[in-house]
Amino acid sequence: MNRCPPNVWNAVRRDAAILEEQKIRYVLIGTAALAVQGIAVEVPDADFLVDKLPKVEAVDAPETEGSSRTDCVATVVDGIKIDHIDVKTKKLRKKGFLETPTIVVDGVNVAAVRTVMAIKKAAGRPKDIDFAFELASQVAEAA
Repeated sequence: MNRCPPNVWNAVRRDAAILEEQKIRYVLIGTAALAVQGIAVEVPDADFLVDKLPKVEAVDAPETEGSSRTDCVATVVDGIKIDHIDVKTKKLRKKGFLETPTIVVDGVNVAAVRTVMAIKKAAGRPKDIDFAFELASQVAEAA
């Protein structure tokens, strides 16, 4: 059951179409990917892992630990902020995240739950690591 808010999901689908038009390999990650797979999480925005940054109207996005303005570009689609994170970032390089199992929902490539957890851990930020462990507990309880 897709629990992604309709406004976020519509923005994700529109952005995925832009990525495909630009021949960019991508996978939806983060809380939006989890919500699409039925996990109850808050979804304020969306994140795509990409093999190259898209040509989009960029908005100013704060730098995060382990990334810089050269490896991430943010845009707004239908009022929803969407980050495009280059898979070649320091923390994600050589992890094979674009090659890991995905599901396809309404034509959108979505990272499997285990992949989202691995990406959160690889990011190395304490809040992401904590989130990954909380998610692992939630998934284990549901099994």
